[in-house]
Amino acid sequence: MRHVWVWPRRGDAVLQARYGGAYGAAASLARLRARRVMSIKTEWGWPFLRCQGQCNRIWKGGSHGPSGRSGGESAVTANDFGAAGFTGPHDVIEGPFGFLRLIEKAYDANQLTAGLGHTFAIAQLSHKPYPSGRASHGALEVLKNIVVDAGIPPSSIASISLSAPRLIHRLVSRPSHPGMSANYARLSLPYLAWRLIFDGELSGESFTQAKLSESDVLARGGDFSLIVNEVSDPNALGPRRSKCSLRMGRC
Repeated sequence: MRHVWVWPRRGDAVLQARYGGAYGAAASLARLRARRVMSIKTEWGWPFLRCQGQCNRIWKGGSHGPSGRSGGESAVTANDFGAAGFTGPHDVIEGPFGFLRLIEKAYDANQLTAGLGHTFAIAQLSHKPYPSGRASHGALEVLKNIVVDAGIPPSSIASISLSAPRLIHRLVSRPSHPGMSANYARLSLPYLAWRLIFDGELSGESFTQAKLSESDVLARGGDFSLIVNEVSDPNALGPRRSKCSLRMGRC
């Protein structure tokens, strides 16, 4: 099942691994159907046409789950189209208008096949430390270390600020408010930070309707600020600097 070994490696070849699942699933079905290599290369063009690269699906509406499912749907469609004789875009990985050339500034395609059959990349995939957007994890880990683990109660904290690149601000700066959905809250750093501090942890239970409606946590949302720093790279996730101001002094 070489597709399983290759596609987790796309994170090594590029800055962000985005759509490996759809390509891997398309390769899986093609292999099971004993498709020829040239046919597989053609069928990869169909998932490429359906790639999504923005967060509106998470923020607005309940389309997060269906969007994830669309990768598998793309794979099935790709194979059905290929079997019916339809041709999709060619060279969608490294071609002049392929994914790597259009999306990434630099890449190493050799990483996709390095150690193939010997090092199983799927065993190296990691789980999120927090059930929230990845852009929030750095700030949350710092707050856990300097606030939660230090036993500082929410009532002793005057404010929290985070200085970070513009991309972090764009992804997780949305304010917390009554009536927000679980998907919205997972990308609301003001909610995530205060929920972590109030409860000492973040889990799936942190996004129940009861938790999302707690007035004590929502009331502190305005005490969290996210400041855009001087980093000019639009894709940068760091450096970041967190500051927690206590009522009796700075932390």
